[in-house]
Amino acid sequence: LSPMSPPTVAGPSEGAWITVDPTGRYAYVADFSSNTVVQYLIGAGGELTQISPAPAGIGTGQEPVAITADPSGRYAYTANNAGAGNVSEFTIGTAGALSLNQPANLVSGGCPTDVTVDPTGRYAYVTNYCDSTIAQYAVGTGGVLAPIVPATLGTGQQPTSITITHQ
Repeated sequence: LSPMSPPTVAGPSEGAWITVDPTGRYAYVADFSSNTVVQYLIGAGGELTQISPAPAGIGTGQEPVAITADPSGRYAYTANNAGAGNVSEFTIGTAGALSLNQPANLVSGGCPTDVTVDPTGRYAYVTNYCDSTIAQYAVGTGGVLAPIVPATLGTGQQPTSITITHQ
């Protein structure tokens, strides 16, 4: 790796997590302190440029610590760590800008720390640090998450991340 010019861009004050959509055209940063997602266009040379709504980003639940885009590149989700512990649901627009789905925030569990969508785009999983569980969801029409039975599964102590790979 070597620094780009410029080596940094204006962005979140406490960016907790960054993800790139599957097309490689957009990057999203979960900003813990401002309860937003800052959105970027990735240029041909890899440079980042903030996209609408700049510079504040789009609102999330309280204290987003992780963000992921689904494999289709149409939806994104944040794990919001504080308060009730929830997941924010977004649609990714044609120009990469996020818009909140309804319901905007779905209760997940105690202190969500990560969210991932399986490679088929049909299921999403959230690690809940404070209650040592994984919440599991079906991805429905418009990217809206719906709990599946059982809604949570116990894990080892305090899970912080989850990854799904193809077998």
